[in-house]
Amino acid sequence: MTSNNKIALKKQVDSSMLFMGAIREAMHDRNYLPAEGSPASLDNAHPHYAEAEWSGALHEQSDVQAQMSLLASIQHLSLAIEDAGCQPAAFIVLVRASLEAAASSNFLSSASITSVAEGARRGLNEMLHGAFQQWRALDQYGEVADAATKLTTINQWLYKASSYPDLGQINRAHERRSPAAPHAGDQRPTISSMIDDLFPTGDGKRFGRWLYSAVSAPAHSSAHGFAIAGAQILLPDGSQTIDQEAELAHDRVARFAVTGLSAVSTAAKSVFARYGWPWSDLES
Repeated sequence: MTSNNKIALKKQVDSSMLFMGAIREAMHDRNYLPAEGSPASLDNAHPHYAEAEWSGALHEQSDVQAQMSLLASIQHLSLAIEDAGCQPAAFIVLVRASLEAAASSNFLSSASITSVAEGARRGLNEMLHGAFQQWRALDQYGEVADAATKLTTINQWLYKASSYPDLGQINRAHERRSPAAPHAGDQRPTISSMIDDLFPTGDGKRFGRWLYSAVSAPAHSSAHGFAIAGAQILLPDGSQTIDQEAELAHDRVARFAVTGLSAVSTAAKSVFARYGWPWSDLES
């Protein structure tokens, strides 16, 4: 990498970290609480679906999860940008994790949520999805008692949700021959679909799904994943070799970083709008 490229890359790293740091600082300065008159505060003023089984109101848990996912996305991308492509496989895996978290944050705080019931439903399904994954892992590892406890929790949540018709029909997908996460109303979207929402194209080509597939390849140790990371090299004679010292070129680092920052920005705008926090302060 030339000295000019290194300087340009350092400037990009510094500006990226400054932007993400400003988001975290703005959230911290507001104590992670909604502003008066914001959609989140108006919903909180009238408790809905507050049950002991859920440890509080579902829509409030959804809001908190949106914030946590946004902060996780920033953490992942910060580590990736600090690495600046020196460890390509790890860099891309971190970008992938950042996209996943940003997509979840955006989904849980989206302006498309026009009712308390919809926000609560998304929050419940997020809880059910996580609990299902935990139950499956415990069961498969032979942790019978802990798996049974987790399954009991899932069923309690579903039973309580069934008493609220506006949350939608209860689907006990975990009881199928091929189990899946149970859900209320519409099934939780796939992660690639949620990433699509971060990058709407308008032409139906689903850039988010393509992007997620590309950044997932190194995580899954796919052959083309090593090629994307720059470690697998095709020689002129057609043979292949490995370069374990390979680094991503600065322009490829920049493309990944800008894409990740775009995802963080979209998710942050969604959370800030939900909480009534001014976004203009960050842009300035």
